[in-house]
Amino acid sequence: MDLILWRHAEAVAGHHDLARTLTPKGEQQAKRMAAWLKQRLPETTSVWVSQARRSQQTAAYFSRHAHIEAALNPDALATDILPLLYAHHGSPLLCVGHQPWIGQICAHLLAGHPYTER
Repeated sequence: MDLILWRHAEAVAGHHDLARTLTPKGEQQAKRMAAWLKQRLPETTSVWVSQARRSQQTAAYFSRHAHIEAALNPDALATDILPLLYAHHGSPLLCVGHQPWIGQICAHLLAGHPYTER
């Protein structure tokens, strides 16, 4: 599997986590990163985003066709996301999501063994 993990760009602070939007700086960050990714990833790349507005806004600079996946929400656990990722076959997969699970998945993939919380 070709997996690209992209943390959402800078977002406004707020109490309604899923409704938080990108700041103007975040919009510029997303635009620049999307341009970089478009030069390197095939058009067949699948895009998955969380239900968080900032995640969807970030991904929109790369593709208008993103699959909204609740399992990628900010409160998700890496241990719940990994089986979903491993089940994806075919095209490269770009996941726009959140910390801490992005870092936890990276740690799992780099260590070569299942991630366990400490």
